[in-house]
Amino acid sequence: MPFLLAFQAFHAGVKPLVFWEWVERACSDSGFLPYRTVPFVEFYLECDEDFDVFSSCVSEYYESKEGGILQSIESYLESLDCVDEDRRETLQEAFKAHRSSQFRLTVPALLPLIERVILEDWMGKKKGEVHQLSKRMIHEAVDNFRLADFRPNSIYDLTLLRCLIGVLYENGGKLKESHRNLLPNRHAALHGWRSYSRKEESLNTFILVDYLYRLVPLFRARKD
Repeated sequence: MPFLLAFQAFHAGVKPLVFWEWVERACSDSGFLPYRTVPFVEFYLECDEDFDVFSSCVSEYYESKEGGILQSIESYLESLDCVDEDRRETLQEAFKAHRSSQFRLTVPALLPLIERVILEDWMGKKKGEVHQLSKRMIHEAVDNFRLADFRPNSIYDLTLLRCLIGVLYENGGKLKESHRNLLPNRHAALHGWRSYSRKEESLNTFILVDYLYRLVPLFRARKD
């Protein structure tokens, strides 16, 4: 379990395993991936052990803070030196599309960028060296890490890595129904099996991009 969230929950008198299960269920109910600014511990302490209340607080946060979440992601990505000019232009166009409610445009724009981050920034591959990223390659990239290797404030590693491997890069025909709304599926998007036109799918793709870039220093430190 991600350490900071478990630590906060434990010292607040919360059962960490129950709490983390609630976080995942509430995010699934809301349709959004967990994001680092959501005050899950605060919501839990205020809900009087009522999951419906907790889940409602989480959903209301995403609905009311969507613009702030998007701005937080944009500001972070703009601060990075590893984002080259081509990626910056792609991100600018994707942010503009989301803010204009043209959500079906953001996923096709961000999928190639996600692949470049994993291949070039995580794995150290040169542009064009690998023609297609696979689920197996992502497994191999993260297999040598222990949970303790992740930074304490990266509290959503388990959920987001599972979505990356089990949703984004899963064979579209094998994708569980419960996972279909968390992230776009690469195969479904590229082969036209599904049109990703929902706000949740668009914002979740931005949340994943933010997360992938936050892991870049971890992969670079392992190479040094």
